[in-house]
Amino acid sequence: MLGIMEKNKNEKQNNEQTATKKNESFFTNQYTNISKGIALLLLLFHYLGLNPELHLFSTSGIANVIAEQCKVCVAIFLILSGYGLNASFNKKMKEKSYCFGIIKFSLKHLLKLMFNFWIIFGIFICFGHFTGIRQINSVYGSESLVKNLFIDFLGLADLFKTPTYNATWWFMSLIIILYIIFPILKTFLKKTPLVFILIAFCISKFGLFRFYTTLNIYLFAFCLGMFVSEFFIFDKIKNMHATKIQEMFSAIIVLFIGLYTRYKLGGEFDTFAAFSIIFFGNSIVANLGNIIRSVFRFLGKHSSNIFMMHTFIYKYFFNRIFCKFKILVCNVCSFGNINFDYFSYY
Repeated sequence: MLGIMEKNKNEKQNNEQTATKKNESFFTNQYTNISKGIALLLLLFHYLGLNPELHLFSTSGIANVIAEQCKVCVAIFLILSGYGLNASFNKKMKEKSYCFGIIKFSLKHLLKLMFNFWIIFGIFICFGHFTGIRQINSVYGSESLVKNLFIDFLGLADLFKTPTYNATWWFMSLIIILYIIFPILKTFLKKTPLVFILIAFCISKFGLFRFYTTLNIYLFAFCLGMFVSEFFIFDKIKNMHATKIQEMFSAIIVLFIGLYTRYKLGGEFDTFAAFSIIFFGNSIVANLGNIIRSVFRFLGKHSSNIFMMHTFIYKYFFNRIFCKFKILVCNVCSFGNINFDYFSYY
């Protein structure tokens, strides 16, 4: 029996080493989509739970505390963005065309991101303006309407601190900058990987960028994703465990440490908490039933669009419907003697 287990372990290690040599990882799109699905649910819980117009939870309740911690979802998305961009480049690019190829690669992915954003931008602005629900004059101002509209169209409203049609689009400024500087980051990563990750950590820790403070906060998460992809960190962690039970047990412990650290020490530890959640997703959620995995993969696949659109649904366009839904839920809970104050601190 022990011989069979040892044989299986050796086969597992050999398979993973072979995959690593071929620049392939077990952490494929299916796994990243599961992690994105988890991040999306955290995102929705965070924004819906803390929305002052909805008041879903008591401001002193446990549910409200959990909603605040769910902001870690941004770091999850950025780790996965850095991971995916780096893995895609390594898979497609050849050494001979590195300099020209990496610039072309970054521009191609940036344009893909922007075209997707522009479709959402156009649909919702036209709908909001022509229905009178959210007119562009009231958002961008009459005097600087064209300038502010154009900056928002480029996804750079948060960078230039100009009005935006959707507050959630602050993320566009951040991800656009990260896509633009990806060739520099990638080159730095290839030459001095340890210095690369150390400098990224110091920038996020001490805030060295003055022109855009948001980049200080989240640069380390994006760079960590690149680092993890470059050196197959997820594969190595998986290879450290002889059985799935050991891996799941480790994932639960790491998740607890990451979330507890984030709760006690604040948002500066978002990246470490996000990494623990991704590890948990790989080890636990990915091994659940097909239906559950399919749901998370579906959410993850469409997480980018949902991320850019969700604020329109519950805040700008249909907030009254959400408020009525909340009243309905409260009435049902009251009828069933379910008290939301149960989730409050005493």
